[in-house]
Amino acid sequence: MLNVLVLFGGVSCEHDVSIITGMQCVNNLDKKKYNIIPVYVNKNGDLVYSKKLKNVESFTKLIKNYSNVALIPNSKYLYKKTILGYRKFKKIDVAIPCFHGINGEDGTYAALLNVCGIPQASANLLSSAIAMDKCCFKTYLKGLGVKTINGVSVTSTEFFKNFNKTINKVKENLSYPVIVKPSRLGSSIGIFVCNNDDELINGITEALIYDNKVLIENYVQNIKEVNCAILGDEKSYTISELEEPLKTDEILSFKNKYLNKNSNKNSMESISRKMPPDIPKNLYEEIKKISEKVFLDLKLKGVVRFDFIVSDNEVYLNELNTIPGSLAFYLFKPKNISFSKELDILISCAIKEFENNKKLITTFSTNILDNVELPNKLGGGKL
Repeated sequence: MLNVLVLFGGVSCEHDVSIITGMQCVNNLDKKKYNIIPVYVNKNGDLVYSKKLKNVESFTKLIKNYSNVALIPNSKYLYKKTILGYRKFKKIDVAIPCFHGINGEDGTYAALLNVCGIPQASANLLSSAIAMDKCCFKTYLKGLGVKTINGVSVTSTEFFKNFNKTINKVKENLSYPVIVKPSRLGSSIGIFVCNNDDELINGITEALIYDNKVLIENYVQNIKEVNCAILGDEKSYTISELEEPLKTDEILSFKNKYLNKNSNKNSMESISRKMPPDIPKNLYEEIKKISEKVFLDLKLKGVVRFDFIVSDNEVYLNELNTIPGSLAFYLFKPKNISFSKELDILISCAIKEFENNKKLITTFSTNILDNVELPNKLGGGKL
């Protein structure tokens, strides 16, 4: 049996949502195929292991009998803290990161697992980082020739240095109403619709509580939000059914996603939605085509979800989630792919990519150090 490490939680505003995704992953992995090792990253960044980490209720009560664990570069083992220090605990064959937001979905754990030599089931560091930063992703899309809503990025340094200059910068490029978003945050947290200068200043100030950079976009009204997920890797992938999440607020909010009347399902599946969405056939196909184009260009793998805006028969790619809530399993049900089957595919992709990367040359022998002479800072001579 493969030892499968499931990582979730994390130092992120989306911590609690990640717990839900992690527990869903743990409960849907095939127990006949895999030995499941759930590891919770608490809000301080500590890695915690306990056999009791099997359901959401584990986190509504005080977790007892837990162990502090760690991952160490160049080792495929999970290490357990003892009175003698950290000792090898369990060998890891593959890992499934279930983080949302920074310090996880942004590629930090993908990078850590890579230097540990552990196959991991999410996108790589580069594509994860590009997708996580909304400002960076918008620049990337423009370079790729993919339509996206016009926007302006503002850093905390420039904003607090000169409010008026920042507001003028926004007004030179956009017109009210505008929408303000933290650049590296998801789950609709810290988002504000602004109709004038005062609201914009307040919105930017509030959004900068969550990140040191914000994205400000034209607020497009009378829209449909349409999502598309892709499962697999560049050699073999499945495009999901499309969905149109239904909102009750001005924007699709955190409340819509996680605090609605059906939220006791503990799943993104609880959101009210139309599936397939009520859009023309040509736009339906365009959304799939754009999703496929970006998936292949960024060399994504695992399961990712593309969030689109449809307005006046135009399609705009809004965001890319490299670890979507609930791993977007519900979007693959119409494709006859169960959650357990999806997880099998994630594990297969992780191992396949890892084995392929092992074939690459990653070191290069030279004699460059043989005749190097470095200045001796203390004595003025050479070392």
